[in-house]
Amino acid sequence: MLQDRNGVESKKIQEYAKLAGKDVLEVGCGNGRVSVMIAPFVKSLIAIDPDEEQLNIARSKIPHVDFRHGSGEALEFPAESFDIVTFTFSLHHQDTARSVAEAHRVLRPFGLLLAIEPSVEGEVHRFFRAFRNEDRQIAAVIEALKSSKFECCRSETFGVDWSFHDVAELHSYFFDHFKKGTDSELVTVLNGLLGDKVENRPIELTEMVHITSLVKI
Repeated sequence: MLQDRNGVESKKIQEYAKLAGKDVLEVGCGNGRVSVMIAPFVKSLIAIDPDEEQLNIARSKIPHVDFRHGSGEALEFPAESFDIVTFTFSLHHQDTARSVAEAHRVLRPFGLLLAIEPSVEGEVHRFFRAFRNEDRQIAAVIEALKSSKFECCRSETFGVDWSFHDVAELHSYFFDHFKKGTDSELVTVLNGLLGDKVENRPIELTEMVHITSLVKI
């Protein structure tokens, strides 16, 4: 499976965050997919995630990054430790208001919070929704950011290409992602979502991603 082969997501992160020379905390780094995009440009990067298995994968990819077990809801760092805190598709997986407050605490004055979240309008998101509907949690992120102590700078929604070799690879990706055994009923649902694309090789989909930058004033 190829995700964002044109590097759109990486370009947007660099455009919004101005990473050069910054001390960065990445919350919800998972297997390090976004950490790889951030690490070459920053002064320092600490990346945290609650899943030790995913952290071990990330460590094998980028050994020079400081990967730690942790959650955005209770950051172990002193106040004003970072120039940038980024949540990479993770803010809707935790207590959003508490995590945003913690980010505010550990950011230096005029530090940047960068929130990257899936859009519920995305083509790929429909497949995630078939396994777990997180639309309410994603909407809660928007409200939590609006009511936070941060000042919003800018935001936009953009498309990221996903490519699967065939329908079998698509099935495998989603069942593995959710650590779920193959389910014939879900396979039927996924194939229905694909419609005429089910026989395509490759299968090309577009995920819509929402990015927001906010400043600690």
